[in-house]
Amino acid sequence: MKKTTVFILIMLLWQDHASAQKRTTVALLDLEVTKDLPASTSPVLSNLIRQEFLRSKNYEILDRNNMSSILKEQDLSLSDACSGKDCAVQLGKLLAVEKMIYGSLSSLGKKYLINLQMVDVSTGKIEKIENESYVGAIEEIDVAAVRIAKKIIGEETIETANVYSIYVTSEPQGARVYVGDELLGSTPATITLPNDKKATVRLKAAAYQDWYQEVKPKKGEKLIVNATLLAAAKGEGDVSGRIRIYEVNQKKHGSALLWSWLTGYVGGGHFYAKSYKRGGIILLAGVSGFLLQDKSGGKTLFFAAYITDIIGSQFAVSSYNNKLKRDLDIGFIPDFQRKGIQVAISKTF
Repeated sequence: MKKTTVFILIMLLWQDHASAQKRTTVALLDLEVTKDLPASTSPVLSNLIRQEFLRSKNYEILDRNNMSSILKEQDLSLSDACSGKDCAVQLGKLLAVEKMIYGSLSSLGKKYLINLQMVDVSTGKIEKIENESYVGAIEEIDVAAVRIAKKIIGEETIETANVYSIYVTSEPQGARVYVGDELLGSTPATITLPNDKKATVRLKAAAYQDWYQEVKPKKGEKLIVNATLLAAAKGEGDVSGRIRIYEVNQKKHGSALLWSWLTGYVGGGHFYAKSYKRGGIILLAGVSGFLLQDKSGGKTLFFAAYITDIIGSQFAVSSYNNKLKRDLDIGFIPDFQRKGIQVAISKTF
């Protein structure tokens, strides 16, 4: 009985060892790179892909130095290697591997495209084709190279986390990128957001006016934001430009009061102050009161909506203006502390 058990264990260990040895032999040609991209990216990305195959349990990849040595014996070199399936098959036979991998790196505007193909050397049939696109700085494309390697190996993991990313560029480069009050880097930069809700991207650079854009990224897609900053006027500080934006867009208490006197029963003052939710409630109450004015409580509801708009619109104006100040990263010293027409400024943190 013991001898039988030992024999079975030996057989199992032998099978495991045999299966471990049955890894598919492959070789990778350096990626072809289009002329508009640095030639140095090809060996760097190709080595990253080879490293992923080295980690794989199913493939045994031929080292680049070994490839050079074998081809040298045939009076060939890797620099002489052509491209395409037929060439890959011929080289695969010389290298005595089962599969050959070849591909390319190209650009389309600000997007980079990596293509990989795996061909069976014995049959000449292309078994796998994978593509990976990347938007961002060329220095960060290594992430895409690793991802496409995992795809063609068959070890790609499905990312379950929600990823909402934005690639931000600017003219001039080096502008600071803010989302809300948080500094997330300098352009060009790839930033990620926790969800798909709208967010305001703000760019700041010395001697330039601040730049704003509201964005809403989608899951799994990288949104591209290209900003052109306008130079600040001569002698004008960065804060001064934001003050002018505030003065143009701020809401006036007097205007809100006028709208309330004229159309307060339908929330006119709140709508002027862009307080749409409260304005909608007042509108509903005012219209209901008007329609039910012949019944008990109808007139009370009508006038309550009217008075609520008159009082509430003043608070809505203050709330809107305060939010605008925060968005513009400025703060004002109260009017009674101002001297003449000079506006005193303090930065909001």
